[in-house]
Amino acid sequence: MRRAIVVVCFFAVLIALWQAATMSGRWSPVLLPPPLAVGDYIWESLRDGTLIDAALVTLRRLFIGYAIGIAIGLPLGLAVSTSQYLEDTIGSLALGLQTLPSVCWVPLALLWFGQTDGAMLFVVVMGTVWWWSLRPTPAPAASRRSTRAPRAPWDRRASTSGFA
Repeated sequence: MRRAIVVVCFFAVLIALWQAATMSGRWSPVLLPPPLAVGDYIWESLRDGTLIDAALVTLRRLFIGYAIGIAIGLPLGLAVSTSQYLEDTIGSLALGLQTLPSVCWVPLALLWFGQTDGAMLFVVVMGTVWWWSLRPTPAPAASRRSTRAPRAPWDRRASTSGFA
């Protein structure tokens, strides 16, 4: 019960600070609308169905983009796991691109596709492909490494940790 009170108080203070920031006049209501205006907008968009429609469009984009990303990334990862050359080239590229947050792809998507569904699909696909292309790699790579006898105790630790 005490934890719930702390959480409620915390968010009440955040909303109060938000309201105070909007009342200060420092920011335009377009950039920082007051909490009541946001609540009214959410309520109205729920009532007229636009929020549900927008959520369904977003879910459709996510599911399609994720399916495309898996369809590209999983076979790519399986190919990478079968060849040392592909692991050294495509695997290292995938590792580098996988670390990028998906939001980094937004400017390129907007330049290449404009403000279309294709741009948003591109962002989802790029966020998915590289992650899935790295998933099949550890098991085959680990089985290749396990066929070599470790030369020293630190080699054994490195090979079981995935570093050798």
